[in-house]
Amino acid sequence: MQMVGACGVLLLLTVYLSNWQFLILSGMAIAASVVIGLAVVERIMQPIEQLKVAAQAVAQGHWHPSLPIDRSDEIGELASAFNEMATQLRMTFADMDQLNQALEQSERRWRQFLDVIPLGIVVYDRHGQMVFASGEARRLLALEDMPSIPGMGLADTFLAYRTDTAEPYPTAELPIAQSLRGEPGWADDLALCLHGEEADRMIPIEIATTPIFDSRDQVEYAIAAFQDISTRRRAQAVLAKYNQILETQVAERTAALRQAEATQRIILQAIPDLLMRISATGICLDVMNQGSVEFITHPQRQLGQPMATVLPPAMVAERMHYIRRALATGQSQIYEYQCHTPRGPRYEEARIVVSGPQEVLLMVRDITERKQAEMALQDSQMLYRSLTEVLPQALYRIDRQGRLTFANPAFLKVLNVSLSDCLGKTALDLFPADLARGYGADDERLMSTGQPLTQVDRFMSPQGGDIRYMQVSKFPLYNAEGDIVGMQGVFWDITDLKHTEAALAAQKQFLQNVIDSIPSVVVVKDQRNRIQVANKASAALYGKHPTEMLGRREAGFNSRIPRVERERLDQINQQVIATRQPYQAEQDMVSANGDRRWYQVVVSPFQDADGDINGVVSNYIDITDRKQIEFALQAANEKLERLATLDGLTQIANRRQFDAYLAQEWQRLLREQQPLSLILFDVDYFKPYNDHFGHQQGDEALIALAQAASQAVKRAADLIARYGGEEFGVVLPNTRRTGAERVAQAIQQQIATLKLPHPLSDIDDYVTVSIGIASVVPHASQSPEDLIAAADAALYQAKRRGRNQYWIRLI
Repeated sequence: MQMVGACGVLLLLTVYLSNWQFLILSGMAIAASVVIGLAVVERIMQPIEQLKVAAQAVAQGHWHPSLPIDRSDEIGELASAFNEMATQLRMTFADMDQLNQALEQSERRWRQFLDVIPLGIVVYDRHGQMVFASGEARRLLALEDMPSIPGMGLADTFLAYRTDTAEPYPTAELPIAQSLRGEPGWADDLALCLHGEEADRMIPIEIATTPIFDSRDQVEYAIAAFQDISTRRRAQAVLAKYNQILETQVAERTAALRQAEATQRIILQAIPDLLMRISATGICLDVMNQGSVEFITHPQRQLGQPMATVLPPAMVAERMHYIRRALATGQSQIYEYQCHTPRGPRYEEARIVVSGPQEVLLMVRDITERKQAEMALQDSQMLYRSLTEVLPQALYRIDRQGRLTFANPAFLKVLNVSLSDCLGKTALDLFPADLARGYGADDERLMSTGQPLTQVDRFMSPQGGDIRYMQVSKFPLYNAEGDIVGMQGVFWDITDLKHTEAALAAQKQFLQNVIDSIPSVVVVKDQRNRIQVANKASAALYGKHPTEMLGRREAGFNSRIPRVERERLDQINQQVIATRQPYQAEQDMVSANGDRRWYQVVVSPFQDADGDINGVVSNYIDITDRKQIEFALQAANEKLERLATLDGLTQIANRRQFDAYLAQEWQRLLREQQPLSLILFDVDYFKPYNDHFGHQQGDEALIALAQAASQAVKRAADLIARYGGEEFGVVLPNTRRTGAERVAQAIQQQIATLKLPHPLSDIDDYVTVSIGIASVVPHASQSPEDLIAAADAALYQAKRRGRNQYWIRLI
């Protein structure tokens, strides 16, 4: 614009000025225009250049000072807007720098954490390229020498093999490949090859993988975590090695534990105490044992309830008082109280023990019987004092110095003195000198040794001059510390008893003479199996004179009788005493000279005049001769029975024994609900064999087959029998299908070892058998015939399918 104006001015001046003047003025005008134009351009371009420099600095992250704003036109507005934008960008980038630094620090920490844990962590992107591997993963995947994660695929970075083999693990079946397809994966049947200095070794691993999805539910990454399970595998091998031992120990310990648990239950049930947990506020927290305490309110109704709602107020106040004291002092509290139950008043003792910060264990025991015993003791003491005053026996006590401290009226009557005249006196003051010295010596010896003294004193009565007998018993008296502080004595007149004993002795001798005349063995025993009477015939059985047996147990002196048999004799005696019923049996026993003899044993209860059982009377009648005749007859019968149950040709069980045994085992296993198996087998093409070789060799073949099959049937409970002709049967009690199958295979093997030639057989050059097997757990709706029918049907199938094989049928 300045140039156009200058040109216009120049045109106007050319009209009025001369040429040289015009030239001068034209040059001046052009110079002025250039100067003015440069000034205008500089004013316009300077802020634009500043904006350009500032924008480049912002783009490079170098923040430029704010542009000076000294204009109000469009350039000034642009500079102002740029300054505001730059300020906001600077703040935004500053926040982003802080976030990036925090993110980088967090990433370093996570990488450090993942590198030190003993777990391999790898991450693959959606294309199967590895993007991260932890330190353990690098070690197990042989990537330790690579400075960074290689951009290789799954097949190149995760080289795995099937466990315990050199077979490579298919990449498509790897759990990480499964997660790249969008599903979690897990496996423990793969191994990694770890290269070592001496040799490579396979490391079994366990791996778990999971997919990571983007916002469009597309797999973005797959993460795998895996670890070396060599130690676990070795532990499994060790565990497998000791599995059988452990099973045995577990079984034994389980039995012991069950026994211990049963014992503990019995012990807990035997505890008579009520055991409860009570909170500090009086709420019942738990009822551990109900015991045998009579309840005001059943413990189960108290559970979770405050005591104030289920017990009388006075009992609650007293119990809470002791609970608070126990919690405050930490010491157990014990107190007794009386309560009223539906069965009447009872006495109880409560023990409170602190069991937690705010709870106690309450143990309540019914002490009614103890209280009653204490009251009974008081009554007993009163009764004792009353009895001592009315007893006809003379009672007295003396201290360690021999001074009399107590005497009942009977004692005073014997000595004809008053209580005041004899208290504090010694034996020398109360008896003649010779008697007093004897009494004093006895008393001193008793109080020194503590051994009670019982004796009979014989003296002449001063009143009538006849001989009298006194029974004297003396016992030491102890204080609370167990020291002897004196003696108590009692004596009474037993003259009449002595006369009665003499009469009884005469009668006993008469009875002894009577039983000595009995030829069989007769002994009388008391309730403790001690012999009280024995006749002369007993010496032949026991090897002792009758007088040597008195007071001893029957089993205590004949060592030839086995211990079990001796204990059984004692049990029989106790059984007769308990039941009041005689016992009679035949018993073989070893006599004193070592001969085994048979006796008819009759044990009868022995009653006294009041009908009480005081023992037994045993009578042993020798029946050896009769028993020998019976045994001979029994042996003959058994031989006949055996002949009746054996097959005459093969000498194994015959059909009769087979049917009887099968019926017997069927009934037994029906009760026990245990399995029963049956095998039926016969000789393949036996008729052509018999026709070709003759009946003699056919019989020999059947005998050989029976013996071979018998060797395969090993258990005593199993029975092999000739079922008929060339057919045999095997009864297998308590045997399932698998066990019967093994027996059938053993029969085939035993018969195969015979190698009996059979040129007319269509299936083999030697004799073979076809076998049918049936198994069942007997049911009431079935019968043994059902089992036979099933085995026969199985045998038919074995023949139908080509013979020389077995077939199984289950009912």
